[in-house]
Amino acid sequence: MKFNVILHFPGWFPNNNSLNGIFIKRLIELLRTSDKFNHFIVIKNEVSAFRYLLLWFRPKITKDNYIILPENSGRVLKIINSILKDYFSPINYHKRIFKFLRPSLLHIHITPIYGPQIIPLANEFRIPTIISEHMGPFPFEMYKEKLKYFIIDPIAMSDVIVSVSRAQAEQIFEITNKRAVVIPNVVDNEIFLVPKLNFSEKVDSKVIKLINIGIYDEVKGTERLIEVFSEVLKSVSNVELHFVGTCNNERFSKITKQLLKHGVTEKTVFHGQLDTISIAELLNICDLYICSSYWESFGISILEALYSGLPVFSSDCGGPLDMLNEDNSVIFKNELSVIEISNLLRDMISNLNYFDNRKISMKARKYFDKNAIKEKYESIYEEITIKC
Repeated sequence: MKFNVILHFPGWFPNNNSLNGIFIKRLIELLRTSDKFNHFIVIKNEVSAFRYLLLWFRPKITKDNYIILPENSGRVLKIINSILKDYFSPINYHKRIFKFLRPSLLHIHITPIYGPQIIPLANEFRIPTIISEHMGPFPFEMYKEKLKYFIIDPIAMSDVIVSVSRAQAEQIFEITNKRAVVIPNVVDNEIFLVPKLNFSEKVDSKVIKLINIGIYDEVKGTERLIEVFSEVLKSVSNVELHFVGTCNNERFSKITKQLLKHGVTEKTVFHGQLDTISIAELLNICDLYICSSYWESFGISILEALYSGLPVFSSDCGGPLDMLNEDNSVIFKNELSVIEISNLLRDMISNLNYFDNRKISMKARKYFDKNAIKEKYESIYEEITIKC
């Protein structure tokens, strides 16, 4: 029977238009399978002024334990709040939720989104808090001007801070002087199949398929990857590069021009944003995953690739180093030149027979077991709630 209420505040959460924060949703869904705690999730929703006031007096909790946090930036509500001294403010709404649910613990996902408002309020109500951090690099540039307000104070006031990798934990400590507990992200390993064949056993291995997954951002090293790929093609012609992800039109136009400049357009395939099942199907027909990022707090796509048995060619970009070793990857230093990186990639492509794809998959599943992740969080929950 579930007694203790855990109230989640996800700073990022996927919706119909975006998969942003899917890893947070996966974590919460995993934790909700517990028979020890009752989990509720606060979700923001833009509504009319009338709907806002209605929800304020009668908070909506769905049958799946989602709590609607109404938002309205319209003129009518501003006038009402100016007259009533912010009576209908989000803070007062949270107070109503706290009094109604009487949570044993608040779980904040991403420090600066909810932390500055919710954690001081939790202290007022004597409710312990845990923060799971996912930003990488930590913190994002936009929060550095008000670092104390957005980052340092909320983390200092929290009971526990969780990072998704050792590299991210070090960044958190450098800024806040608080040690984080390292618990990796959750990936649905059931969707990603253990390969039936190693690379050397494949009948159709004439074209070697490389794959990169993520937003086509500068920090992800997309331009560098294109340059490296063009160098590899000068001596290895039977390769193609698959991109999965999104970016704005201006950014995509820039990338397209670079492909034309280096003459690799016909050797690259852009799949756009794919759902998890489609990604798993694509990984299943690829041979090598490439991570060209300058920094990753964890590297979910890398873990998905490992679950699929793909060896990884990766920069030394932080979080992924927790899951990469000589049996499943080749790691290059970020400061290497394009020529140096392309030489390493060319050598790895020539030696794909070295890697045991089935073993790569099985080892990743063992090390990043979902039940172990759930047990680590539940242990923290129990320790904090007993203490308080």
